[in-house]
Amino acid sequence: AWDERHREADGPREPHPAVVETVAGQPPGSVLDIACGTGRHSLWLAENGWHVTAVDFSRVAVETLQRTATGRGLEVDARVGDARAWTPPGGGGYDLVLMSFVHLPEVLARATRWVAPGGRLLVVGHSASAPVAAGPSDHRLRLDRIDLAARVTGARLRVLRVAEVQRQTPDGTTTDVVLLAVRL
Repeated sequence: AWDERHREADGPREPHPAVVETVAGQPPGSVLDIACGTGRHSLWLAENGWHVTAVDFSRVAVETLQRTATGRGLEVDARVGDARAWTPPGGGGYDLVLMSFVHLPEVLARATRWVAPGGRLLVVGHSASAPVAAGPSDHRLRLDRIDLAARVTGARLRVLRVAEVQRQTPDGTTTDVVLLAVRL
């Protein structure tokens, strides 16, 4: 179903404003973009000097990302993999791990282990308070900022920011949760 969705849909092309705001001004390093889709964040990060590893369940999405990166002269290590079982090359140790609209608690638990000492975890997703039209229809998969912060703190990361932010979509205003944490 994800291959069909990526084949037919014309998803967002620009990075989420919270990603730009959080990453802009940071020295580039290594980044893992989990469930990258067609690569809106991976491409922006690569354009800004980051060494990008990107993984997505959809072969169509990864092929699209690879074509776009090649067409722009960018290097992105894009891989097909199920984030619930996939392990990054070398086992992790990224300066930034990005989870954008990945609403799977088991993936969050795995992703926290891939953040290098001094590295950051950035999570952006649909808030539990957002309208059902945006994001997962199963309310249990939406993000609650307090629960998210507790999960990350339990994984021995220090939360630097957790907030709900408003975002305009073609269907109106929605609410996202943004969490930034650092491994000490």
